[in-house]
Amino acid sequence: CWTIALQHAPFLAAVAPMAAECPWGEEWTGGEAVAASLRPPYCWRERALPIRAYAGEADWHSSSLLEDFRRLAARRGQAAAVQHTEVLAVTDWPKTEACVHAWGERLQLSILRGHSSGHNCWDRVYACEDIFGLFSWMASSRNPLGHRLAQETCP
Repeated sequence: CWTIALQHAPFLAAVAPMAAECPWGEEWTGGEAVAASLRPPYCWRERALPIRAYAGEADWHSSSLLEDFRRLAARRGQAAAVQHTEVLAVTDWPKTEACVHAWGERLQLSILRGHSSGHNCWDRVYACEDIFGLFSWMASSRNPLGHRLAQETCP
């Protein structure tokens, strides 16, 4: 999901990666100058894309996600510090909680702890729409960059 998001972000309404580490390329690690050298719309990649990622607390595949989201927030001109953190009770038995870190509505990371602390976090996220609201969020998401590109290329 991360690779698709990085390659096609301007053309997606939103993404919700599950239990995945992002393979950031040189345009990420090389800094702003490298990202700016890409031709539009690719130089904007993930900046306008609504992202909600989900990971298990003990999942080594997702160990760097919190730091990655801080970088994403900074690239979007937001403070790198988490703007809002909320702990949600997902299930009582087995006890599962989600710690939701948010940098506004368009950038959120949920880390599940408890029964789903390992790699498989998606079973709980998909099954608990009343708690996570993933499907309703996806259905209502819009990427402002995509709307702008569509207006420019399809008059």
